[in-house]
Amino acid sequence: MLQSEFVSPETPEVYKSLKNITKETGVKEHSIQKFIEKMVDELGFLKVVRKGPNNQNYYSLNPEKINASVDLIFPPAGEANSDHR
Repeated sequence: MLQSEFVSPETPEVYKSLKNITKETGVKEHSIQKFIEKMVDELGFLKVVRKGPNNQNYYSLNPEKINASVDLIFPPAGEANSDHR
């Protein structure tokens, strides 16, 4: 069992179009697509489900992957690695 719960397992799915993300952040659509691909395929931090009448992407965080990564970066008290000073 993970010591930290950085992200709750009850994290909801959200829909946000790439066009809206681009408009709100000022980041190019291509860059956002690459970031999402990395978060999904390489790191597993995001889950993507296609649903709805227009078969849109809904995004949710993957709490298991994120919490495990947080535990690796910031080990629970008493488990700190002395190599990281």
